[in-house]
Amino acid sequence: HDQQQAQRQPRGGEPPGALTLFTILPGVLIYGLATVDAPIAGLFLGALVSFIDDARRRTWVWASLWLFASLFFTFGALFLLPVLLGFELLRRRRVTRSLAVFALAFGLLGLVKLGLGYDWARGFWQAAAMENAKGFWLFVDPKRYLWFRLGAVAELLLFFTPFAALLWWRGRGALRRLSPDGFALAWLGPASLACMLLAGALKIGEAARVCLFILPYLCLPVFAAWRELEQTARDRVAYGVLGFGCLMQLVGFYQW
Repeated sequence: HDQQQAQRQPRGGEPPGALTLFTILPGVLIYGLATVDAPIAGLFLGALVSFIDDARRRTWVWASLWLFASLFFTFGALFLLPVLLGFELLRRRRVTRSLAVFALAFGLLGLVKLGLGYDWARGFWQAAAMENAKGFWLFVDPKRYLWFRLGAVAELLLFFTPFAALLWWRGRGALRRLSPDGFALAWLGPASLACMLLAGALKIGEAARVCLFILPYLCLPVFAAWRELEQTARDRVAYGVLGFGCLMQLVGFYQW
């Protein structure tokens, strides 16, 4: 019995196999080594990890650099702003660190404008105008707006697999007990993405590729539930996720 308890809940770090489980998710298997969205997701994660690591000095500078690089790659990096601000407000009861990170990141974009002539803000508003040339999509074509919102969520869940989704559901309470910071991030990330979808982002069926950055947030409750599973149950979940991903690659066609 003691051995089983030790096997279920390792003393330190992530439980064995947690990182492997992440790497065999269909979203990672199919898009991880084939699209530019994978390194973009890495930049997003670098900004987040550096930001929440406030026990060491000047990590906020690294967070600013990661955020700057993310914004330079994609306007979708605006996803990070409410996540970082919300996390600091909820968990640290302040906003000074996030405001400093935003100021430095956007200040660097200002220097890029002065040095190279690239106006990030102007590019963002031009892109927004092109995406909504006839006005806000919900008012222009509400049926298509609703269809693509539901389709984006369904695609994300499909590439996450039903097995991981079940662990996500089971792991929410365990995550709240194990890591209040992780629990905050586990809902801040999806909430920020939901705001992007409601704003009209992702008009075509590429949510699983474009939104690779959401997987670490979704995996936090999964890892919490994973800690409480016996090794045989972990093996079943891992084989199920891997098999689901292989099946998707055998029967699906993915173009990027």
